[in-house]
Amino acid sequence: MGLIGFGERLKTAIKDSKYSQKEISEKLRINQDTITNYVKEKSFPKADSLYVICNLLGVHADWLLFGEGTEMTRVGEVKPIDGIELLQMEENLIHGFRELSDRDKKEVVAFVKMKKDLDKRNSAPMSSTSNNGENVTGEEAATSETA
Repeated sequence: MGLIGFGERLKTAIKDSKYSQKEISEKLRINQDTITNYVKEKSFPKADSLYVICNLLGVHADWLLFGEGTEMTRVGEVKPIDGIELLQMEENLIHGFRELSDRDKKEVVAFVKMKKDLDKRNSAPMSSTSNNGENVTGEEAATSETA
């Protein structure tokens, strides 16, 4: 098992992706010629760069490195949830999320949880205490106060 065909598989994955060689090189903070050398199999990426390339292009490292399987195995495609197609904005968010560092992902997850909790609190009926100590909704409290 060798890396024969790595360059052709990388070229195919780049072509099928939303990224150009230039954009990939910018994300990796390497020279665009380095990506060209990967495609020409003059050199190969280090493990950390390979990880980023696979995530950006949505391919498994086994496929990219060794061509295992008869077809490219895509991992970056977003499947419908409960039979409902995702909006483009949702797909963009998912793809962007996948590019974040683990630390940034945790921050985003915490922010989303906080927003959901805040929205729940804001949409819950307001309650207050009536004269006899019972909890009542805001509407009931307003009605009893005017009566």
